[in-house]
Amino acid sequence: MGAVALALHATGCELITEVDRSQIPGDAGCADGQVACGPTADCPGLGTTCLTTVCNGCCSTANAAAGTACSDNGGKVCNGAGKCAGCLAPTDCPAQTTVCKVNACDANAHTCGTTNVAKGTACSDSNGVVCDGLGACVAAHCADGLKDSDETDVDCGGAQCVGQGKTCAAGLGCAAASDCTSAAPCNGNDYTAPSTCNGSNLCVAGSPVDCAATAKVCNAIGCVACNGANDCPATGNECIARTCNANACGTSFLGSSHVMSTGQTSGNCQSLVCNGSGGTTSIDDNTDPPPASVTVCASAPLCTGNPLAPTYTPAATGTSCSADGQWPKHVCGDTSNLAVAGKCVQCNVSSDCLAVNDAGSLTCVGSVCQ
Repeated sequence: MGAVALALHATGCELITEVDRSQIPGDAGCADGQVACGPTADCPGLGTTCLTTVCNGCCSTANAAAGTACSDNGGKVCNGAGKCAGCLAPTDCPAQTTVCKVNACDANAHTCGTTNVAKGTACSDSNGVVCDGLGACVAAHCADGLKDSDETDVDCGGAQCVGQGKTCAAGLGCAAASDCTSAAPCNGNDYTAPSTCNGSNLCVAGSPVDCAATAKVCNAIGCVACNGANDCPATGNECIARTCNANACGTSFLGSSHVMSTGQTSGNCQSLVCNGSGGTTSIDDNTDPPPASVTVCASAPLCTGNPLAPTYTPAATGTSCSADGQWPKHVCGDTSNLAVAGKCVQCNVSSDCLAVNDAGSLTCVGSVCQ
């Protein structure tokens, strides 16, 4: 049934109970609820920047590109589906005031959150020196079980710990004699006992037992292989650590908590770590997302899947990608076709080829106008 209207006559108003809209020029062919239009200005406002008005004879809407700035409903960026969301990536979230927290963006709810950085990470805000693993920068670090801040070994040495009476015992690291528990010297990076070794002359160069000549070091009982791990030979393998146990050198395999300092691939959602047997392996790393897309046909770089891998959200089929500057590629590929979803192509259907050849003589074959 058509709309109800009032018609004004000279003698008064007459109620018109039915209008055949198909007889009104411009309305024919519009779906129920749509309004016929000429210029886009004829179409009603939408109340959000995440939807745009489209006039193709009848008013309709299109989703703004993901990442478009918006402010309605408390959001910040458009999600590509017509809604204003809090975030699409951690960089959309408010900057943190401490290095002890990093931004995170929930991939499903599109809301901002934070992740605490590792305990012992250096920081300088709030008069602190290390992160406590709970998101705060704190000054207390001499009893946290880590070698951090200016400590020369775990929870000892360095100005702050020495000031609290926490000097380093024999065999532990030092930078100066003041870091050591006794009056013995700091020899390199390892605390060692006096060179006269137990009151004798055993460890002095040129004596009957010369520790340096046998590639050993001195302690209270004489020449030994090591007082600390730094006395032992390097392994040449980042995943095999040198150790010193009972003054004997050895090695230990590092596990997945040790992230390799080399060989990492940025943006692959993975971290290269030690595997516990002297080799390396790759583990999921949600803090290593892929870079921003180079085409408007793909957005919201994320780490998804099992194992995690870089993914992007493809734009709707037929979305204009002229802004990519790849003419005659000008529309986003069919989202149902994994080969072209999220890519800028020439066509999805033959009608897309009109933009390439307005004579209409081209057909779409394999996303290419021929």
